[in-house]
Amino acid sequence: MALFRWRGGYSADFNDGRNWVDANGSTYAAGTYPGSAGADDVVFDAAKGAGTNCNGYDGSGGTALTSFRIGSLWDGTIGSSGTPLKLTIATVEVDGAAMPVDGLHLYGANATGLTTVTVHRATNGINLYGNVKFLYLLGGSAVCENAWVSGHEVLVSSNANAISGGNLTIPSSGAAPSNGVTLIAGTLSSAKSLDLNISGGTATLGAGAGVVKLYAGVVNWTAGNITTLSAYGGTFNALAPTPQSITTIRMQRGATVNLDNGLGNVTYSNLYQDGGTLSLP
Repeated sequence: MALFRWRGGYSADFNDGRNWVDANGSTYAAGTYPGSAGADDVVFDAAKGAGTNCNGYDGSGGTALTSFRIGSLWDGTIGSSGTPLKLTIATVEVDGAAMPVDGLHLYGANATGLTTVTVHRATNGINLYGNVKFLYLLGGSAVCENAWVSGHEVLVSSNANAISGGNLTIPSSGAAPSNGVTLIAGTLSSAKSLDLNISGGTATLGAGAGVVKLYAGVVNWTAGNITTLSAYGGTFNALAPTPQSITTIRMQRGATVNLDNGLGNVTYSNLYQDGGTLSLP
């Protein structure tokens, strides 16, 4: 296992060792690059300066990396939508305060993919593809077009660097995490039906949901049907212009559920109300 620090002094190619330096600042030989011979550690820890961005590369046939870290000074791009950086990695850490728009396009290769991805800051957003197991989005924005490895967890929250929390987008080209999403702070925008556990922030459900557990925060329901809404607090709004239905609604004191979208086309089958504020069509 070796440490590889990107300098991009020779080209934009990930698989050229001359673009990497070791812990002592010495440049590697051309054929020695991350994953070429060991479970290496990769770091983008300096401003691009006179160096280059890092092109995408298919490293799925190489050795899985131990870690992949982006520091707050890195201001270049890594991969692209057409050619993402395709690797198998145990731990990904992103503190991308200086990255440009769409600064990271990372693809979890093989069945293992990206085991743990933690995003502390990514002001201009990152893009994930392939396979991901654990995603902890604590700041910045992420667009997930990836699939989810069995046993996965998806958490959107906040940290000291991102008071408002992370911003997660799951487009129609992505996959719904079968274990659902936990939203504590920040935002979720989903074009896939999923389960949601929300205790803060704002979620926009654009394709319905299975089970929604609302403790605090806001859920804006814009399309699709919902199987079960359990509202213990917070606010739930029906906003879609097309007919929608909820099979079962359970409400507690402190919750606000607004089903009156002004069109009278929201229906439900079962209602169990023990307090709270309910507005019907």
